[in-house]
Amino acid sequence: MKLFSALAAVVLFAAIPVPSAQAAIMGTSPGTQIYYVGSVQEASGTHLCGSVLTQEAWVITAKQCVQGRTPESINIRLGSRYHASKGDVLPVVRIIPHPTSDVALIGLGKPSSVVPVHVAERPEPAGEKGKVLGWGQTCPTAGCGGPTAELQAVQARAESRSACGAEGDRLCTSYPNGGGPCFGDEGGPLVSADGISLFGLVPSRVPGARNCAEDRPPLIDLTVLRGWIDQHTG
Repeated sequence: MKLFSALAAVVLFAAIPVPSAQAAIMGTSPGTQIYYVGSVQEASGTHLCGSVLTQEAWVITAKQCVQGRTPESINIRLGSRYHASKGDVLPVVRIIPHPTSDVALIGLGKPSSVVPVHVAERPEPAGEKGKVLGWGQTCPTAGCGGPTAELQAVQARAESRSACGAEGDRLCTSYPNGGGPCFGDEGGPLVSADGISLFGLVPSRVPGARNCAEDRPPLIDLTVLRGWIDQHTG
């Protein structure tokens, strides 16, 4: 999760505010539902990407995160704000990439006890605030740092499609407090400010991208893919 100047994204459930004019503490509401954010991991436990639980045995992520991988080669950690500990590490039994869009469904070997978040019926209206969640690095250039230990959130605001030239299954967002998704945040969700509705997903990184502030593609609009998601996950 890219942070510019002072911290614009902070550790979820932090006990005290970060001393920054740009920082904003993300509350625990609606309780444990925030644990629907999952870490896509190699069998060794290395964090690869974010993901989000949309049904008790299905998560969705960016296509790049599972490209060339078999179900046996990855796991999903859910139910923890840490990508390397706590929660449950669940096996993967199925990977379904979308034929044209930058998303993939991951079928879990057993249902998760975590409360899932469901894809909204329609896009978030322009001007509405939400948040992007992930464990991505906090410096802008590729390889300048690894994933953060704890789940991070950055405030996002929905913009009209003309703001970034988004088409099809893409949507425009801005980040009023600075920051935004960075390397390692791919597959992480864009949810409503209260965390109850799922609107979008951080896309795969741009090929050859070296700076996540300069090479940041529009987020994926999951609301236009809801039919395909429901078809495969029920």
